[in-house]
Amino acid sequence: MRQFGQIRRGLAIVVMVACAVLVAGCGKQRTQFSLNKAKDLQEKIRIYEGETYEPARFKSLTETINAADGAMQRADYAASVPRAKEAVQMARTLREDVRRKHSTTLRDRSRQDMAVVRANDGPTLNAQTYTEIDTKLQLLETKYTEEKHDEVIALANEIRNKTNEMLERMRQDAERGSRDVATLIDDMKRELVPQYASSYITDVEKLLEEIKTLVTPDRNYKLALARIKDAMEKAALGIKEARKARSVEKLKKVEYGLTEAKQLGAGSPYVPELERQCSERYAALTEKHFNEEYVVVLENVDMLQQSVDQLIIETKKAAAEDYIGRVDTQLIKLVDGKAQDYKEIADSVVEVKAMLKDARGKFDVASYDEAKAICVTALGKAENIKQRFDGLAQDHIRAAEAASEEARKVFSRAQEEGFFIPKPDGKVEDIDLPFERSKKTLYEQIQSSMNSVQRNIEVAQTRRGEELYHAAIVIADAAQKSSQENVREVMHVGAHNALVELADRTRHFDQDGAGEYATRDIRRVQAELNQIREIISQGQYREAIDKAADTRASLENTVVQLHDVTNKLLNAAKEQYEKAEQEGVVTAKPGKAMMADGLIKKASEGLGVSPPLPLESNKIVYKSTIEQIKEAAGLIDSMRTEKSAEDAQEAIVQAETAIGKAEAAGAEVFAAAMLSDARARHAQAQTLEKEASHVEAALMARQAERLALDALYTHVLEADEAIANARFYQGMKYSDAALAQAIINAKEARIALGEGRYEVSHDLAKRAAEQARAITAFSREKDFRLRAAELKTILTASIRSGAGFFQPTELREMIEELYSLDETFVPGKYDDYNEKLAKLQGRIEAAVNDTPAAMEKVVQGHLNYLEEMEKLGAGEIAAYQISTARWALNQAVMDYRAQRYAKSYEAMRKGVRLTQAVYEAMGAENFRQDSADLLEELNQTMYAFRGFLDLNPNQLKPLVSGYHPEGRIISVTGTRPNITYLYESGIQKELAREIQIDASEFSEQVETLYSRAMAIRAPESQKHLQRKLVEAFREARLAGKLFQKFEIIERFSQDARFEIIDGAYAHIAKSRAAQQYLRDRFLRPEERRVDVFQPMLDRNLPMR
Repeated sequence: MRQFGQIRRGLAIVVMVACAVLVAGCGKQRTQFSLNKAKDLQEKIRIYEGETYEPARFKSLTETINAADGAMQRADYAASVPRAKEAVQMARTLREDVRRKHSTTLRDRSRQDMAVVRANDGPTLNAQTYTEIDTKLQLLETKYTEEKHDEVIALANEIRNKTNEMLERMRQDAERGSRDVATLIDDMKRELVPQYASSYITDVEKLLEEIKTLVTPDRNYKLALARIKDAMEKAALGIKEARKARSVEKLKKVEYGLTEAKQLGAGSPYVPELERQCSERYAALTEKHFNEEYVVVLENVDMLQQSVDQLIIETKKAAAEDYIGRVDTQLIKLVDGKAQDYKEIADSVVEVKAMLKDARGKFDVASYDEAKAICVTALGKAENIKQRFDGLAQDHIRAAEAASEEARKVFSRAQEEGFFIPKPDGKVEDIDLPFERSKKTLYEQIQSSMNSVQRNIEVAQTRRGEELYHAAIVIADAAQKSSQENVREVMHVGAHNALVELADRTRHFDQDGAGEYATRDIRRVQAELNQIREIISQGQYREAIDKAADTRASLENTVVQLHDVTNKLLNAAKEQYEKAEQEGVVTAKPGKAMMADGLIKKASEGLGVSPPLPLESNKIVYKSTIEQIKEAAGLIDSMRTEKSAEDAQEAIVQAETAIGKAEAAGAEVFAAAMLSDARARHAQAQTLEKEASHVEAALMARQAERLALDALYTHVLEADEAIANARFYQGMKYSDAALAQAIINAKEARIALGEGRYEVSHDLAKRAAEQARAITAFSREKDFRLRAAELKTILTASIRSGAGFFQPTELREMIEELYSLDETFVPGKYDDYNEKLAKLQGRIEAAVNDTPAAMEKVVQGHLNYLEEMEKLGAGEIAAYQISTARWALNQAVMDYRAQRYAKSYEAMRKGVRLTQAVYEAMGAENFRQDSADLLEELNQTMYAFRGFLDLNPNQLKPLVSGYHPEGRIISVTGTRPNITYLYESGIQKELAREIQIDASEFSEQVETLYSRAMAIRAPESQKHLQRKLVEAFREARLAGKLFQKFEIIERFSQDARFEIIDGAYAHIAKSRAAQQYLRDRFLRPEERRVDVFQPMLDRNLPMR
């Protein structure tokens, strides 16, 4: 009794689950079926231009379709099914109405086409085509009477094509002519016809509008061509009249300009040549105008107008320039008469100068009229400046007396300071010697001149008493000038003395290193000395003295610069020595180091830390110090060069030692290629060393040493690779002690190798690799056995819940398959068995859920489904099957409640199989949709990882070849590739932009998708596609696991690296091929068609 209760509950669960699936699916399927029909009809209505004839009804149809589609998307199938059916009926009615209206419209159009043909002399143009059109039109009228609208539409289109074919040449000519007329209108506008001959453009525009109407819509091409000819003739006349009017207008403007220029003086007395040229050009263009050469006139008249405008300007300019010359002449006379030498008169002279400057300013800005007016006023002013000399003479005499007194004081002070005492010849340059030797004579000349000045002042006083003011002023000015000249000569001597002293000091410091180490500064001082000489030669003695003071400051600054340069060189030498000491060069070369250190110390003592030397010093300090510093720097460079050579030789020896160790360890057998490469690089290092390329030789030797060590450690690296693989397959989880021992063996192998115990190292490394491989196999088997045991537990629970009664075949098959997998499992085929186990797990979990407790739900679901089918009209073609199915399903419920489980089961099977055909079709569609969703997610995942998926193995293999001591090996962990080659090849930039997930994320996402793909159920008709689906995800999953190994790829041998890369991309290629196969099948219309009225109702399908 208890067993029957379990069976009853299991049956109920089966029924309920199946009902939920079928009810949700069938409503969607029926809605989609009707919507497809409605949309096909809607497309035909568009072809018949239904949106034009019946816009409101077409809009209502579209809204009904959208409403049904929206209800279906919300899974509201109770609303979507009737709305979809309503949309089909509306579409059928609307299609018939618009087809009739479209036929009538095209019949009327065909009649119009015949009228157009006749208007364009169709019988004459092409008699045969005309007859064909006439015949088709008569046939069209007949078909229209018979209401054969599709044939009417076809004939109307043929008539339209024939009409267009017959009139095509005329249409093209007419359209081309229409465009030409439009172009002519643009030409008329450019020629300003609207402004100068507006009636012409108005007529042409009206003709163009008529032409356009005749071409479209009238299609009267014959008349249009005639109007085109009229328009072109009218346009040509309009352009000619406009050009004539414009020519007259522009020539009159030129004539007015010539008249104005002549009134201003053009031709006589100003710019006669320019006036002649303009007049001749005007006469020539006037003649062209009378000869109706308007284009020539218009092309040249603007340039003539510019010339006439320029003629007016040049005439005004010449007149202004003439008056400015007159004022300038008067001003020169005043200056020559010494008027500007007197204060009162000078004011008036300044006013005239200002007016002349103002006039010139106006002239410069082309204000020629204003410039001329100013000059007229200035000429009047110049006549009033020749007066008032009395009173000025006394002022000039007093000025002469003051100058004489000042000269005596300056001369006395110079005597006291020894200005006139000669310097030794060794202190004076040859260029300055003549003046130095003439200082005694100059002293006597100044003394005599001062006595003469005193006598001249007395004469000037006498002339003033005689009222000879101008003579008094001249004599007084001469006396004052002599006194000033005496002062200047004293200043001359002072400037000369300063120059001689500075030149002597400059020569000293030039010899003490400034010429070599402060070249720019000392040369600037020397240049300033030359400037002082030049200033003295020009008689500017006070300026020369001031300049000498500045030059002395420059020389002092030069000494400071020389001091600083010496200090910097000394500090640089000290830093160079310290760097060499840090690099070990000093220790390696003690002799030269001691010499360099001694020179640096000597230079430091010679320079000291005191401020720069004073200008008066005669010591030679800087040059000798710098020479010592340079010698020390040379010794340091020599030491470093010798050290580089020794380092290169040492690296070559070390490489040779490493190669020897590799050879002793037997690398010729197990790493011949790497050992050969190491020897080649060692030979290159030796060659570079012979060529004195010490740094490059050392680098090449270190590479050779690294390759030799790689070859030496081959077995150890293989052990590391095997251990990494064991860890990947959770070796630490299932065999932690053994894996730890393998790790210890690998470590000891590395130690033994370093100690030269090669055989021991090889044995330990091989043992570690074998242990790791054994752990990998054990871990795979352990993982598989545990999962199989879990599935056996699930199956036992399923049998206890009654699944054995309702699904005995499936359950038996799953048990047999599980035990078969468990018994035949081979660790070497772990991936294949793991895939089969995952697939079986999905089936077992589905079977557990299909218990007898769902029976009543299944029955009710089928009853609801049958009811919905009847609403869609299924009763008309399958009434018996529906009636029998309903009876069987109700009977199954009654037997189930009476605990007659066997009869209930048989009755339910009978009812289910009668409705299974629709479910089968729906199942196929659901499978396609679920598969498409999963494929899209897989596509997105692969797109996020496209930076690597779109590469090929040949791009990656060079990146993992050989040994990379800095870890420069490819890393496919997301956006973190770190190999130098990636930067050089441009791959890095692409990867950084295109990689959105890393390898681990890619593998995890694909693993999840694979599990979901395994759980998707497919009907029998779709099993071949399900296998392809699983294949697509399985291959992507296997590729993901290999991509994960890229993270630790440096631990594998080179061959293993290549196998990992080739395997990853091979699996990706297979996955993409399977995906494309599925997309092609899912998009085929015949594959997607779901017809619930197919004769599948009689198939004896198993219950779901």
